[in-house]
Amino acid sequence: MVNTKKILIEQRTKQLAEMTAQFCMEKLNEEYAQLCEKLVLKLSRKRDVPFTNGRIESWAAGIITAIGKVNFLSNTLLRPSVQIKEIAEYFHVSPVTASAKAKEIQSLFSKNVFRKEFFCENAKNFYNLKVTLLKAIR
Repeated sequence: MVNTKKILIEQRTKQLAEMTAQFCMEKLNEEYAQLCEKLVLKLSRKRDVPFTNGRIESWAAGIITAIGKVNFLSNTLLRPSVQIKEIAEYFHVSPVTASAKAKEIQSLFSKNVFRKEFFCENAKNFYNLKVTLLKAIR
């Protein structure tokens, strides 16, 4: 007997990995592509895989937005930098949808685990500098 849910998960996992990689290679970099793929695979192993329902474009935008939020992607002082609006436009969804999917994705993980697993090198350095400055001010 063919497990149609398993096939759907495999198809959507492949689609999401390809869609997020294409965006990352066009607008960001290889490191973001790898982080997005890692998140897609991690989501695909959840007991209730969230991306089996809804538009695939919404999930792609949400995945990149979730990775972007933890990495200060909208901060124009860092490179690469991209706004949620640009991510949403690329996938033909609203910024509200991209943010809602990102929030849904992040809620599936503890904040600390998400930050540690999906931090890019540039954001780690920025975050450490920010923490150091805040400690110096106090």
